[in-house]
Amino acid sequence: MSDIRIIKLFRAFIKNDSGAFAIMYALLLPVLALLLALTIDGSNLLSKQARLSDVVTESLVSNSTHSYSDETRSNQTLGSSLKYHFPQDQVTKKTVKIDIQRSSGNTVTYKQIAAAIIKVRTFLPLTKSGFKDFEEVAYVSPKYNQTSHNLGIKMTHQTSLDMTGVGMDEDGGIWVWGWRRTGQQGNGTVSVGDNVAPTRVQIPPGQPNNQVKNIKYAGGYASILTLDENGDVWGWGQDLYGELGSAVCNGSRVTYNPTPCKAFSGVADITMGEYATLMLRKDGTLWYMGECRYAQCGNGSNPIYVLRPTEVSLTSRNKNDGQIEKETVVLIGSAYEGSLAVTKNKDGVYSVWGWGDNEGCGLGTAQSHAGGGSLIPMETAKDGTQSQCHYFWQDYNGRTKTPYKIPRLEKYAKDIVYIAGGNGWSEALLKDGTVIGWGTHAHLGQGWTYGDAPYEPATNLDVDEPIVIMKNVRELQARYIGSAAITNDNKLYTWGGIELYQVYGRYVTHRADNVKSISTGKEFMFYTDMNDESYGVGYFIHDKFLLGSETAYYSHPLNGSRPGNPGNIYTINWPGIKMDFGKFNLNTGGGDPKPTPEK
Repeated sequence: MSDIRIIKLFRAFIKNDSGAFAIMYALLLPVLALLLALTIDGSNLLSKQARLSDVVTESLVSNSTHSYSDETRSNQTLGSSLKYHFPQDQVTKKTVKIDIQRSSGNTVTYKQIAAAIIKVRTFLPLTKSGFKDFEEVAYVSPKYNQTSHNLGIKMTHQTSLDMTGVGMDEDGGIWVWGWRRTGQQGNGTVSVGDNVAPTRVQIPPGQPNNQVKNIKYAGGYASILTLDENGDVWGWGQDLYGELGSAVCNGSRVTYNPTPCKAFSGVADITMGEYATLMLRKDGTLWYMGECRYAQCGNGSNPIYVLRPTEVSLTSRNKNDGQIEKETVVLIGSAYEGSLAVTKNKDGVYSVWGWGDNEGCGLGTAQSHAGGGSLIPMETAKDGTQSQCHYFWQDYNGRTKTPYKIPRLEKYAKDIVYIAGGNGWSEALLKDGTVIGWGTHAHLGQGWTYGDAPYEPATNLDVDEPIVIMKNVRELQARYIGSAAITNDNKLYTWGGIELYQVYGRYVTHRADNVKSISTGKEFMFYTDMNDESYGVGYFIHDKFLLGSETAYYSHPLNGSRPGNPGNIYTINWPGIKMDFGKFNLNTGGGDPKPTPEK
């Protein structure tokens, strides 16, 4: 066919509208497909770019997804986040760089920057048209400055620990130092040396990027317990009688349990005595683990071990209908070898209960002979008063072998916001700031000394009103042989009768000003001031106050063996040693310091 013939046929064909449109579509279709592919792919790349910038930036500014000073952990977290948000893409580069600049005190500035590159597969028509199979999407964050003024480890809760230091950071992390030779470090290793820096406990263990926020810690003689914000209870360390619940995780009790064990859930509060644990569940029930030789578990049979959480029954006969009813527990407290609780019945009546060792009438009633049965005879104290209370005589087979409702405390019960005790005495803080106490006066700040405690007055709530110890108090901690309190104007006071380790004193004694929080141990205590500096006082053994060597304690101006200082060679006197956590370069968080882009 000649060219002229072809042209004529083409002209004839396009005179028809449908033919013209068909040719137009045939010519434009590849172009439209290419434009559509470019639009889809461009939109996809722009979406990936926006999401990548969010992920990378969040790795620096979100308190829940990064570590202020740990580049390794921050890079791991960024990698996990990239993998989650870009499952179909290849991450070719990721980095987080942190420059730490420490100034005076506890102020630390973190200069941070993050970047990432991903390879995104392009739309198929583009690859067929000669475009690359992948396109790279990259993002570099601005430089962020983040300053923390609250890096120190805070001392916020009471324990019965004797040789181990424990505290909490701003993010709810638990830190341990000092004696850690029976699992106290919680890192899976039974023995850790005193010279090892304070170390954070991983809870849950082995999940560094999924750590819980703890809201409270407690401790026995060598055991540590925490309560997290989910209501779970974790325990590790020395589990002599089941106080840590290691049998829950291991099938049987592990004496030296170096790994945190989740022993119980649904819990609102925890407290510990020497070797005993009380847990208040959110449903108002009370549960127990640990030693029960001295009736601390309240079941009437005094078993040596209670290895798993066991409910304590607090029941009474209703005055209106005569029915036996279970009361709701609203507050719990531990004594040295006893237990305390405040309950509310269905009629709205509050009561105080005590059970365990009633030595010195510390659990609010007259004392029985050690073997149970009859009450002890009247004792005459040095001041001429008489009572059926005798210090140094244990009493765990009498009235307090099972939970005993203390009648004389009923009028105070509704107003009690804290209750606890020591060896032969107990105290409560009322909501108006008044501290009341009962039992042996040697520990109640009344001027008596510990050495003559068996011959000194005691308050038996069967016949006496509780004594008023002090007022205007916002926080109280009662432990073993003495107490510490912070007043509403942030002054720290102590009392307790024994002066060997210089923690307490026979009278209510002013110790420090501008105090934020306290943490009493068995024969030592920590306190944190308003500048977030922490101090240690008392029994310093195993480097609890972070001086680095025992020689440094012996030569310290506050050592109890130095001329003019009370106490002995193992004592640090008031105002205590300022604890230098900063020298360890710890990543203790900062609460929620606000990162700001560098201008």
